[in-house]
Amino acid sequence: MDSHGFDADGRSLVRFVDDPELAYVMQRHRESHDFWHTLFDVPPTVLGEIALKYVEMAHSKLPVSALSAFVGPLRLSSEERCLLMKVYVPWANRASKNAHSLHCVMYEEEFKTPIVELRQRLNIEVAPPLPDSSEHYKRHRDDEH
Repeated sequence: MDSHGFDADGRSLVRFVDDPELAYVMQRHRESHDFWHTLFDVPPTVLGEIALKYVEMAHSKLPVSALSAFVGPLRLSSEERCLLMKVYVPWANRASKNAHSLHCVMYEEEFKTPIVELRQRLNIEVAPPLPDSSEHYKRHRDDEH
């Protein structure tokens, strides 16, 4: 998570949900999102976020993930949209179908588990490399520090 600049406690609390159990589920879903970036090896770029939303949509069936997956591509170039549909949506469908139930994982208890071992145990298929994303992300992170 450090390589992507994520903080496990960095998510704001869920608002506008009256049912405490539903609020907990939504909060846990939001907290798990950053862990999923690491598990699926998806960088926090616009294309990466949308690809991960497709995984979330197929895996969790939550409407908020579907909304992001369907509206998010409007922010992409036509080349990126083509790549999303031809490469990342099929990957997301496969990866989400084959992965074990990811909402039931206590990620905080897995921090010392080697990532390769955790991926094997959860049956995670990492994302195909996003074009130029690693270099772009590295430059962006270097500029911040």
